[in-house]
Amino acid sequence: MKKIFFLLFLSFCINSIESDVAENRRIDCAPGRIKNKDFCVSKGCIWDNNSEPDSVPLCYFPANTGYIVAQGSFSGGDKTVNLKKSSQSVQNPFGTDFSDLVFQWKEIGAGVYIKIAPSQGTRLAF
Repeated sequence: MKKIFFLLFLSFCINSIESDVAENRRIDCAPGRIKNKDFCVSKGCIWDNNSEPDSVPLCYFPANTGYIVAQGSFSGGDKTVNLKKSSQSVQNPFGTDFSDLVFQWKEIGAGVYIKIAPSQGTRLAF
């Protein structure tokens, strides 16, 4: 009985920590898709029935999702940051992520040139 209580308590604590993303900071885990709790949870995202579906995503990414800065270089006008996929990040619902990215930007007068590309392999152009 103690084990069951402990597991339920642990599950409650983990869910409380995960869902601690302010409504105005939530990123939709499945934009443009029909969402249900099973799909959402299968992707590692958080489901919240208590949100207003027209203004706040019901299915959203946990706070630890995405990339973290591995190294940065800010010499001269060129700025480069190497990013690594966070080991705590959830599965990408849109396909496979790149494990490493290079984020570069350069100020050109009043404008900014931005380039985001995988550190190895072919760069995608849109």
